[in-house]
Amino acid sequence: MPSLQNFRSPFRRVKGKLFLWDVAYFEHLIAELNALDPPATDPAYLRAKELIRVFKENEEQVTRSNLLELEQTLLSLQPTEALIQRAPILRLRYKEVVGDAQFAVYTPVDTSKCVPGDETIRKSLIQDLKNVVSGIHWRYVLLPLVDSIEKAITTNVFFCVVAHTVLWAATLLISAWVLQLPFLSMLATVVYAGIIGGYVSSLRRVQTIQPEFDSLMTIQSLQNSRYFLWLSPLLGAIFAVVLLLVFIANLVGGTVFPGFSVAPTCDGCDSNMWLKMWPFLKTLHPKDGGEYAKLFLWSFIAGFAERFVPDILDRVIQRGQNAAAQAAGATAETKVAQTSGPPTGKNGENGKKGDTPSEPADDAKGAEDEAKTQEAKPEGDKDAALPAGKQEGEAAKPEAAKEAPADHADSTEQASEPAAKASGDGAEPAATNETTEKPAAPDPSASTDKNPQL
Repeated sequence: MPSLQNFRSPFRRVKGKLFLWDVAYFEHLIAELNALDPPATDPAYLRAKELIRVFKENEEQVTRSNLLELEQTLLSLQPTEALIQRAPILRLRYKEVVGDAQFAVYTPVDTSKCVPGDETIRKSLIQDLKNVVSGIHWRYVLLPLVDSIEKAITTNVFFCVVAHTVLWAATLLISAWVLQLPFLSMLATVVYAGIIGGYVSSLRRVQTIQPEFDSLMTIQSLQNSRYFLWLSPLLGAIFAVVLLLVFIANLVGGTVFPGFSVAPTCDGCDSNMWLKMWPFLKTLHPKDGGEYAKLFLWSFIAGFAERFVPDILDRVIQRGQNAAAQAAGATAETKVAQTSGPPTGKNGENGKKGDTPSEPADDAKGAEDEAKTQEAKPEGDKDAALPAGKQEGEAAKPEAAKEAPADHADSTEQASEPAAKASGDGAEPAATNETTEKPAAPDPSASTDKNPQL
């Protein structure tokens, strides 16, 4: 009659710490050892016989470490030719277990130039193969532990999803049938979709953790992933609600995003205090079934892709900052325009009287400045043809006198000519001094009074 152990699942452990395939491999090594004929007094052979005795007497006392020890002992008992033939197979197993990255730094012992009977490389070859077997068994020990951690995480996620599904169904029943608030039903579904997206993201994170160069670091990463079993669903629920608010506020738009509509009337809102303050609890909802599907899909994505909602918020914040900067610039320009006011004219206010004639004082000041400028400038060829005294008198005339009316200019010229003749005898020309001090044109009566004196 077959033993009950033969009907056990190969994934279950035998009473001790070995799996069924470990037991089969142990028996295979025993068969290889029996095929050898080592010296009976060899310490390695004696140790191998002791391990076999313990295994046959009580399998529960045998561990995977004993299995590794037996295989390494078997390598030291085999002849050199057998080791050379066994080396490529062990190295291939090592490469498959540890991966290309770790195998790339492995430097095997060169056996290509070894001739039969050459025992010079035996010691180094045995040590090389022992290291290879140790690396293989180390992964064999840790991989079941990694699988058990992943299994525990998956089981926890499954029960959490079931619990949240039951809670979501109860919330829908209360909000839709008891409270009759469709917005709460929609909100509960959005939160549920974000939580499920967070759980799926956690599972994918666990599945992407692969055994690396240091298998203990892999186990540590799996242990730390338990932290995300509650953090990712929590963040997923928060991001899903934030995304719902973004959609309602129309901060993003397009055919791929859901659209909302508001019912024209709110039945019972006047009699309910809460509905009177927040009527959207009963009136706000997506337009149709397709919009509902879009909303729930985006809610799942908000929990699944952790950077999706933060990226949307960053873009919204950037647009708000740009709009605020433009508004501040426009406000500053308006204040500057109000403070300065419209430009004023030279002699008027607000630019309305800028075209009026100049004041007499301003004109007189301008004529005086121009006269001072013209004092050192003779009038060219015309002045050179005149007598010296006349040139001196003409040089003292201001520009304003030249531009005076014709009758005034004649009177001034008649008064200046006698004065110029008198200056030749050493007399001071009174008309010249008077003209220099007073740039305004003299009147005719003054010149008539001066002629009799000459």
